[in-house]
Amino acid sequence: MTGIAGGAVVQILIGGISDLFSLKTGMIFLFITLGYILSISFWAKPIITNKTIQLFKKEKNLH
Repeated sequence: MTGIAGGAVVQILIGGISDLFSLKTGMIFLFITLGYILSISFWAKPIITNKTIQLFKKEKNLH
């Protein structure tokens, strides 16, 4: 689905925006779509959590 949206729909939208305004304005729309993909990478919660290296160990209070 991402390939269809990125390869077909977004190209047409960039072309339409470029025809109405300018090529620079049309290419800004590309940054908006790439920013959306980047935001998903920050907000997504993975199904499988990988083991990570902890730089600092958490202290346990035994009181």
